[in-house]
Amino acid sequence: MIQQISYLTKRKCHAQPDLAEKPDNRDRAAQFSGGGQSIGFSSTYHHTAYSKAGRNAEGVTDSATEHALRLLPYAESMLRLQDRALLAIKSPKLKVGASSNIGIYLLQPYLHDFLRHQSQEEDKLDLLIDNNPTVADKLENAEIDIALMEWWSSKAGFESQTWKIEPLVLITPTDHPLAKLPSISKSILAGLDLIGGESGSGTGRLLKTYLQDFQQMPKVTMQLGSTEAVKQAVRAGLGISLVFASAVADEVRHGSLCAIPIEDNALRKSIQLVWRQHPAAQQKRPEFVDYLLQDNP
Repeated sequence: MIQQISYLTKRKCHAQPDLAEKPDNRDRAAQFSGGGQSIGFSSTYHHTAYSKAGRNAEGVTDSATEHALRLLPYAESMLRLQDRALLAIKSPKLKVGASSNIGIYLLQPYLHDFLRHQSQEEDKLDLLIDNNPTVADKLENAEIDIALMEWWSSKAGFESQTWKIEPLVLITPTDHPLAKLPSISKSILAGLDLIGGESGSGTGRLLKTYLQDFQQMPKVTMQLGSTEAVKQAVRAGLGISLVFASAVADEVRHGSLCAIPIEDNALRKSIQLVWRQHPAAQQKRPEFVDYLLQDNP
């Protein structure tokens, strides 16, 4: 397999001269081995990519070039995985991923307090913030060790626990007619037009479950991609939206936005804390997980 990955990377460098200037892209494939053994592609690869028919001037078939380049992203992915594995051994560092709303509006004080009490000798901690689907993918691909997400589908090899319950509120400009209401009922909510925020956050599924007895559902008028963009749009009078209560605490305190609770605080998200199971059953869960769950064991 070493020779095959080397071949693939060299073919790419030949096709893209700017890559050829980077020794990493030419030669690092030779590092992809362990204990003198290598992992081979399937026999299908050999049969398809290295058939003897129709060789070009370099002695490589057109089919070989085409199929080899198709395999190139997988080869590069395997090399990146090797890099992460080696780095985890040489320089241990706990990597935490959080979906945007959690990482921006909820997690920061906890992270600061945890790091403040760490000694210099203890493993350091990195934080990655992205949308929920990306964080879930990175957890499954071992790019992060712990994840905090607005939703999680249980999978073998991972443990999860609810970290917090976060209520959703309807945010409006201060002069909006709904701003005078003490709460928002189901019937009112079902008929609203809402500005959409980050995709993949699970709010749409939560609304469908909450309003399953209603034929009408809120309409999404815009999809702005982030809660910060949503808050600015609402403040500018472009519409109203549903967000984490914690996401607008400052705006409500300063009087720039109104946050109206949903009736009976019935629309809430369970923030999920997820970590990889350790192969050794007696192994403790990560220290940061224990810290976050100390008030909710």
